[in-house]
Amino acid sequence: MCKEDDSPPAAAPISSSARKRTIKQHLRAKQNRIRGITTTPTEIGADGLHLKEVLDENPDTKFGFVIYRCAYDSQEKWDRFVSHLTEQTFLNLREEGAEELFWRIDWCVQKDAKGLKNASVEKVRRRFKKWVKEHGDGSDWPRYQACVKVD
Repeated sequence: MCKEDDSPPAAAPISSSARKRTIKQHLRAKQNRIRGITTTPTEIGADGLHLKEVLDENPDTKFGFVIYRCAYDSQEKWDRFVSHLTEQTFLNLREEGAEELFWRIDWCVQKDAKGLKNASVEKVRRRFKKWVKEHGDGSDWPRYQACVKVD
């Protein structure tokens, strides 16, 4: 799932206020769907526009977090997690009016049942720092600032 290429991602962080807006928009849309109100975005939101601009400037760049799988007791649970993550990401992009960016997502999943099973946060942190040194470009692109630990 993690495709490596030589083109570095752009240095374009998504601000915490932008993340909060996206979460609020998503929750509002979810409440509307529960009530039976459907909304179709008529224009791309600020977050989606920013992301689209960054990715348009860097056509080979993917986005998405590095994910460390630390639980191996149930493939079914893992599959549900990946499905949920993918669905929610698509819904957030759609809410922003940026669903065409969905194909650019690359969940860089790190699987190692022997080395990651029940791994501590510190162990995942060390592995992530090593991954960033090997694959990062020194930017503050979110992919190189934080990872996801699934246990």
